[in-house]
Amino acid sequence: MIRSQGWLALLTGLLLTGCNAFSPLSSPSGDAQLLSAARAAFDQGNYQQAINYYGQLSSSNSDTGLAESAYAEMTEAGASMQAYAGAFGKGDVAIGPAITAFAESMVPGSQAKRVAIWQAYNQAASIGDANLKYLVKFLGSVSFAAEILAESVPPNSTTLTQNDLSNIQISATNFPTTADSHGDYTLSTAVLSDVNVATPTYNMFNAAVFDLINDVDQLGDNGTFGANTLSFASQVTSNFHPTPTLTSVYIALLVSVGIGTTQ
Repeated sequence: MIRSQGWLALLTGLLLTGCNAFSPLSSPSGDAQLLSAARAAFDQGNYQQAINYYGQLSSSNSDTGLAESAYAEMTEAGASMQAYAGAFGKGDVAIGPAITAFAESMVPGSQAKRVAIWQAYNQAASIGDANLKYLVKFLGSVSFAAEILAESVPPNSTTLTQNDLSNIQISATNFPTTADSHGDYTLSTAVLSDVNVATPTYNMFNAAVFDLINDVDQLGDNGTFGANTLSFASQVTSNFHPTPTLTSVYIALLVSVGIGTTQ
């Protein structure tokens, strides 16, 4: 969705190593050792250890620690950078099918995974660097939307169909009622009790999509967006309502932007 920029290439390069590129240390100290040990733990799939090391970084490296810790938490919840790259990494892809493919890589979804991704997304609020902040928010909102779709896939299946979209509920009562500056509801306006409910709702999905659009706006000239991303943003802004009331109407909107198909 965002083509390669220096800061994006650096982060995705780090998180797609998959080859034990960093050396583990038994008792790391100082930022350089802690960062190397955190990345080694991440590379080995020891996400909780990685998160622990990131949390020990000094304030001068806090942005890096928060961003990479957020990615570790998303990966542990099933939203890995490898899966993201597999869905979105071929340039200016069609967004609906890409989100669908990303969601299918996260099956089975769960309430616990949804909460974990939202909590990882929230780490962005403490990141000072604007590019890094909105990149984390962007990846978090895409992952959150995909996880909701993953939850709608029936047991014993790994494929999201348009019929499965009816498993998401309509509810205007358990998600934020405070609008952002655009007049839409985003993940940043939610609290834990909004997210930590048994069944995901279209309101949650909507909040993630509008957050994605806001993140695109905030990244602005520091991100290079393809025509399909901008078209998707335009369709969402024009057609999606922050408090949907009819399941059939909302499903029709999702289908119209390619959700539920990977073709």
